[in-house]
Amino acid sequence: MLIVTTLELCAHLENHNNVLVDTSNLSKIWMVLAALLISQLVWALDPGKALHQYRQDQWSTPEGLPQVTVLAITQDRDHFIWLGTQVGLARFDGREFRVFNAENDSGLSNNYVNSLLALDDGSVWIATRGGISRFSDHKVEQVLPLASTGVVHQLLSFKDHVYAATDNGLVQFDLANIGNPNWIFQRATQRVGLIDGELAFSAGTALWRYADDGRLSTLAELQAPLTHFYNDKQGYAWLGTERGLWHWRDGKLSQPIAHPALRSRLIEAVWHDRDDNLWVASDVGWFRLRYARLGDEVQRMNDRWARSLFEDHEGNLWVGSTTEGVARYWNGYLTRIGDEEGIAEPLIWGLYQDQSGTIFAQSQNGVYQQIGDRFALRYSPEQLPHPNALAALKTRDGTFWVGTAQGLAAFQQGKRVHQELLKPLENEKLYSLVETDEALWIGARNGLYRIQDGKLYLPSAFAGIPPITVRGMIVDKDKRLWVGTSSGLFQWQNGAFTKIASDLPLGSEFISAMYVDPTGTLWVGTQNSGLFRFRQNQWTMYNTVSGLHSNTVFYINSIGDKLWLTSHRGIFFVEFNQFAEMDSNQRQRLSSMVYGASNRTDRAECNGGHLQAGLVDDKGRLYCPTIDGIVMIDPSRLSAVPFPPKLHITNVRFTVDGVQQRVAGNKAELPAGAHNIEIDYVATSYREPMFTQYQYRISDNDKSWIDAGTRNTAYFHSLPPDNYTFEVRAQTDDGVSAQNNATLMIKLAPYYYQTWWFRALLVLAAISLFVALFVWRYRLLQANKQRLEHLVEQRTRELTLVNEQLQKASSTDPLTQLGNRRYVVERVPHDVALSRRAHIRQIDPDNRDIVFVMLDIDHFKQINDRYGHAVGDLVLAEVGKRISGVIRDSDYAVRWGGEEFMVVGRCANHHHSMHLPERLLRAVSGQPIWIGGDQKLNVTCSLGFAHYPFWSEDLDALNWEQIVTIADAALYIAKSRGRDRWIGIEAGDLFEPNDLVGLQNIQDYLRLVDRFKLRLITEVL
Repeated sequence: MLIVTTLELCAHLENHNNVLVDTSNLSKIWMVLAALLISQLVWALDPGKALHQYRQDQWSTPEGLPQVTVLAITQDRDHFIWLGTQVGLARFDGREFRVFNAENDSGLSNNYVNSLLALDDGSVWIATRGGISRFSDHKVEQVLPLASTGVVHQLLSFKDHVYAATDNGLVQFDLANIGNPNWIFQRATQRVGLIDGELAFSAGTALWRYADDGRLSTLAELQAPLTHFYNDKQGYAWLGTERGLWHWRDGKLSQPIAHPALRSRLIEAVWHDRDDNLWVASDVGWFRLRYARLGDEVQRMNDRWARSLFEDHEGNLWVGSTTEGVARYWNGYLTRIGDEEGIAEPLIWGLYQDQSGTIFAQSQNGVYQQIGDRFALRYSPEQLPHPNALAALKTRDGTFWVGTAQGLAAFQQGKRVHQELLKPLENEKLYSLVETDEALWIGARNGLYRIQDGKLYLPSAFAGIPPITVRGMIVDKDKRLWVGTSSGLFQWQNGAFTKIASDLPLGSEFISAMYVDPTGTLWVGTQNSGLFRFRQNQWTMYNTVSGLHSNTVFYINSIGDKLWLTSHRGIFFVEFNQFAEMDSNQRQRLSSMVYGASNRTDRAECNGGHLQAGLVDDKGRLYCPTIDGIVMIDPSRLSAVPFPPKLHITNVRFTVDGVQQRVAGNKAELPAGAHNIEIDYVATSYREPMFTQYQYRISDNDKSWIDAGTRNTAYFHSLPPDNYTFEVRAQTDDGVSAQNNATLMIKLAPYYYQTWWFRALLVLAAISLFVALFVWRYRLLQANKQRLEHLVEQRTRELTLVNEQLQKASSTDPLTQLGNRRYVVERVPHDVALSRRAHIRQIDPDNRDIVFVMLDIDHFKQINDRYGHAVGDLVLAEVGKRISGVIRDSDYAVRWGGEEFMVVGRCANHHHSMHLPERLLRAVSGQPIWIGGDQKLNVTCSLGFAHYPFWSEDLDALNWEQIVTIADAALYIAKSRGRDRWIGIEAGDLFEPNDLVGLQNIQDYLRLVDRFKLRLITEVL
């Protein structure tokens, strides 16, 4: 692992961006130091691996690269990878490319990109055949056009300036004022870099120095034009030319690398990685050598023409080629050992390591032995009872035993021995071998065999264990032999076998793995029920329900503080402290870290089912047999903290009026009607980026995080106009969270009819309309009310008139148009009441009495008999008319019945009451009545009257009906005395109300007159 010093960290960042920093600037040094120490110590490519053992990913035009020739590579502050090609620029986020070219971006004047430079401010400078451009604030802008620069070959950052080597010279840009470039050398320059801490550049074959004081001087004359200028982590210069690689150190120019290709061929690129590898790209391939041992053997990685090299923040090596795009190499989690390491057979059944540390691989075709970094076939199929070797063991006496699919073989000094002894096993499939102090134990398909004292003991000779398949055996620290079978676990002790944990799933399960850890704890793996732990005479079961990655366990071992396990679903570990936390109820579930899972590109489907399904060598490296050779994982190289990626919003797409549009940046102002919004986001991790997990949420809609899985796009079909904050977080395949949560401010503009003011206007309009409707309705109701009131009033008047007419009709005599008896009955009580009040109150004595006059036409029957009823009616009508003509307005007359009339004189004085009957008598008999033609008829009448109050002593002595009866009696007295006269009756001096009781005729009244009870009024006083 690289031990990082302050200067090395500075150099790392310099080369990471092709930026060389002035190390005298201490503040920048400490910023660099803090940034890197906080993030990680990251592994570069393991120098012990061959090229094919690195994980390699390749991208070319089918994956989105604009062209296959990658001339320049860099990584910006946000960890995006930039790739310059001959037909455009591409930015890569681990999942997809964003392409920039002169056709779609006016800031890029030429598509041929020669050099890229990423600065700390987040910008990326672009050198092309058509000038200099810069990517900043999500857009490309031109810095210098072709007319000023010609072809731009290389860019360099040094002391807050950017330098560009161009066909027109060396130009300097002050980062504080890039609009005013300074041409410090005005002849064609090809490359620029640092030598001995000062600026240096090439012009033709000459190497020049530009001193801090501005002086120019020639350093050296090269044998060929410079094609690449690179400063390594130590600050020394590497000069690639058309005829080999040169090194400037301590004021001297030399060729320290003896390899012919690196001394005479075209050198395209050099890179010094953080693990002290030096990589060199040329037109005949690319090479690796150890920086500290430049004179050692040079490893040729391949023979393809490489054009560019770059190491990213995660320690991945990027190699740009001439014809194949770009490749990314990294260690991967697993190292695969196969055909190139000498193992021709891919199907490996088991692994075994002897006492000397030598590893043996049992394959489908013989046994391979490790020799150095390679393997060689140790025991061929012809030397074995059967080609399929399943188990191996070297016993204390040096004998090497091999269990196969059909028998057991023993070898001493390369020769096969004990063939006669082992003949009974010729057709037996052997899975495991273990040696104890007393015997060699052989696990087989049909049971357990033992070789002891030169004898072979068959399964039938063992009590306590049935003839079942024995898959594995292990001896614990107490020298107890544990036997795993296809039907449970057994223990050999004191000469007998005992079945273990028969009440647990372990009791009948297929036992596939066993391990005794350094504490003496026994771990047992099964094929279907998970993992079991035996400690302090207690069994504990762990499976997928409790968080274990797989219920199938092929191999178990411990490395450091972790328990490692293998299965058909990859290799995984669980930290030991998790089991302790489970025991104390401090943890509910186990957490497994998985490598080589079946859904990963770097997968390892391990073999197992017997005890030799893996091993840990003396360096702590775990080896596992698979269907594709051997897989090795080095936990020590996994211990570096993975670099946490940065999370970015990369693109926002939306549709308006059927046209898809896009915006970039941390703010998205979308027009009215925008819908089908798609937000792309990415965590810039290049190790298994397709398996990075994402969660997102959007304010006001989502209160909790939405799990998006590995999908790096969020979809919103229709958001209402508003301001939103979109937030996303991520976690890599290694379980490392991103450095940041990426946020996007979204302002979705409304249509005018969706704005608050429009809604306010609508509310106001609605209120106004409501008020108007209310007023209109109110007025309508009022008008209706008035109309109804008028109608009611009109109808009331009409009804009143009708009622009055009906009333009048009901109380009017139709012949004479005078009132009738009903009229009197309805009206007289009111008149009497008024008169009574006037008397009681002693007011208006001359107008407070009432005179009741009864009038009867004399001899009216004779008129009817002689002239007929028509003349009679005519006479009645005329009499009524004459009566109405002589009474006052306050008086009223009624037809009382037949030829009899009544006149009520109101507001009268009883002392003058005779004046009314006198007028009536004269009105009726004063002139003859015309009865038709020239005929006239003389008509007379008789009248009787009385007044109210009848007796002044008591107003209520007689009611009005009794007074009318007295007036009627006076009428008959007048008739008895000759008619054509009037007579009134009033109370006499001796009147008593009881005097009127029982009166039946006029004689009774006359007797009362004689006794001074009544008095007759016969003439006008």
